[in-house]
Amino acid sequence: MREFPQLDRAEWLSPDRARALVVSAQVAFLDRLAEHSPRGTLPRCDAHRRAGGST
Repeated sequence: MREFPQLDRAEWLSPDRARALVVSAQVAFLDRLAEHSPRGTLPRCDAHRRAGGST
């Protein structure tokens, strides 16, 4: 059986804050994700809150 690290928490972050927190190899993933979003940028976390989401 494979073991996986435990996920202790999840959080909505701005793209800039996410880039500061992720492992450097994952920044490219954030950039690719932004390329495929409707406006060419990742959505802001405050837009999620206005839509009724939780933080």
